[in-house]
Amino acid sequence: MPSPPRDSVGLFRNRSVRLGALLFLLALETCFVLSYEVKLRVVNIVERGHELVRDDPKNPSMNDTFYATKAASIHLHVLGPNEVCQLHVHRNNDEATLVVEGLAHVTTRFGRDGQAASLDEVYPAGTLIALPALCAHRWHNVTPGAYHNNLVFSRPAFTFNDFVKPDDPTLLRASPPSIVDLPERLSEFLKTDKAAELGPLPALGGTLFTLFVRDAYVVAARGDEPVSFYVVQGEGEIDAGTRAALAPGDLAMMTHGAGARLTAQPGKALAGLLFYPER
Repeated sequence: MPSPPRDSVGLFRNRSVRLGALLFLLALETCFVLSYEVKLRVVNIVERGHELVRDDPKNPSMNDTFYATKAASIHLHVLGPNEVCQLHVHRNNDEATLVVEGLAHVTTRFGRDGQAASLDEVYPAGTLIALPALCAHRWHNVTPGAYHNNLVFSRPAFTFNDFVKPDDPTLLRASPPSIVDLPERLSEFLKTDKAAELGPLPALGGTLFTLFVRDAYVVAARGDEPVSFYVVQGEGEIDAGTRAALAPGDLAMMTHGAGARLTAQPGKALAGLLFYPER
């Protein structure tokens, strides 16, 4: 018995309806991504560190996490006077730590040409120490009589400190750290006539950048993860649908489909770190 004829018109109509519905849903999703409620959070890391110390003055080591997903995290680490975080590694995440306040005596251990190598330096505020996974580091607060604040960017998210011995053979597989002096880079930027400058850093898989703004700069939003800008020096404003003033120590976290606009005050160029977890 022959098969009944196919209703080509009806089949086309059904497929068209389904396709139209799919396109409508996609359009809704796009509108949601681009038009959802603007989210902007600004936290002053310096003030938050001082608050932690006031609330618990006898605690030698304190943390506060501002943002954490599987992709990345940002947290504050406050270390008491003369306190030491002993030699340790992070096996599954890269880390970039900015000295926010005080002096950090940092010892790192890694491999170079199959041999053990190390760096041992004291770093002032404004220094970024970028540590690849497995690069061991010992952190000592040598700020005279004061707590010491660090802002830690991790990708993927920070998990825990895995303490190791200096002769652990695993360290031979580690790459060396990268050290960035942000005030010095700002000084170099100010010698130019550029309105803004975005510079990639050898850290966190190409997701962390220096950003210097003399005039204005638009930060493009990407993906679902918040984009963050930390102010090391300068003053200005961020406009991400809502506006907020920016000053040294401010961490601005934003999720906005249209991005955000940074504007520096005249004579007070913004210098900081821009973190795109999903870039």
